Amino acid sequence: MNHTAPPVEEDPIQCQRCGLCCQVHLALLTRPDDLERWRNQQRDDILRTVETETQVTNGMGDSALTGPCPYLERQGAVWHCSIYDTRPLVCAKFQPGDSLCSQARRGIDTP
Repeated sequence: MNHTAPPVEEDPIQCQRCGLCCQVHLALLTRPDDLERWRNQQRDDILRTVETETQVTNGMGDSALTGPCPYLERQGAVWHCSIYDTRPLVCAKFQPGDSLCSQARRGIDTP
């Protein structure tokens, strides 16, 4: 009987808190669900930013900023999301080491 060892899973990449994912060409990408949640949470500060600083993208009902996210803050040597608990869904789904992370980090060496 031929037994094959299970594939060795690599440890997932740990977030380095480099902030590059939030400084790429599109930031604060919002969906209608995000807007509804912020209305329910009475987050007028976020809604005001979305209404005044974002643009509709690709006619899909999404909106986004170009450039760094205004809610990205530096804390010493690392970056921090000041709206982390209610960040847009696209940000919540973002995974360290995924293709978007790799694109943001390409050519940039972080500690």
